[in-house]
This record gives sequence, structure tokens and C-alpha cells, in this order.
Amino acid sequence: MKSKKFLKQAFKSNGMPVKKGDVKYIGMLFTNVAKEQMTLKEFPEVKNEVPMTIVDKGELWYD
Repeated sequence: MKSKKFLKQAFKSNGMPVKKGDVKYIGMLFTNVAKEQMTLKEFPEVKNEVPMTIVDKGELWYD
């Protein structure tokens, strides 16, 4: 996670207000985004697959 001090300075330098309690969650958000980007680098074919969408569960059960 990015350090709290770094995040506070980044927001302050861009003129954006940030609440003290939000810094923790913003840091976790950045961490999660970075992890997912690494996943896409390791498995680039994932973004090429079309996800299956189930509209009606009954379609699967009684088909």
C-alpha cells in the first residue's frame, strides 16, 4: 500500500481535499488496482474472452 504520507502529499499538491479516514481506503484501492494490472500482464488472454452471462437460471436447469 502506498504510504499515508505520500497519498496526503499527492492530494495536497493537486489541490484536492482528502479526509483523514479516507487515506487508508484510497491506499487499498491503489493496491488492488496494481494487483489486477499484474494479473492482466501475466494472463493477457483473459481480457480477450467474452464472459458468459446467465439471464435466467431456469434456462440452465430445465434446458
